[in-house]
Formats: sequence, structure tokens, C-alpha cells
Amino acid sequence: MASGPGDNDEAAGRLALSGLFGFVLLVPPLITLFSRGGPVLGVSRLWLYLLVSWSVVILLVALFSRRAE
Repeated sequence: MASGPGDNDEAAGRLALSGLFGFVLLVPPLITLFSRGGPVLGVSRLWLYLLVSWSVVILLVALFSRRAE
């Protein structure tokens, strides 16, 4: 499949958007919401939130990278 001139710009935009999404997920005001409360299944809510949010960002980057190929 031939790639057009705007494909790299579109892929770069998607990757930048996933980076911005990751930044928003990890800002301190949002993190403090999950530092309160008891554990979930024996795991601290904060650690669970960090693990899930980091995994989502990695999956987004992987998905966007595959689309760019």
C-alpha cells in the first residue's frame, strides 16, 4: 500500500497525542485521587492506577506505531 505525504504527519500527531494523554494521566492532582482509600485485591490503588495508566499509554503507542507502518 502506498503511503501519502501526510501519513507521517498523521502518525506523529497520534504519537504526540498519546504522549499528552500519558502526561495528563500522570499529573499530581489526578494521581492524588487514587492515593486515598484501601487496597484493591491486595494492591494499593495508587500502584494499580499507575500500572494501568502506564499500560494504556504503551498500548496506544504500540497501536499508533503499527498504523504508521
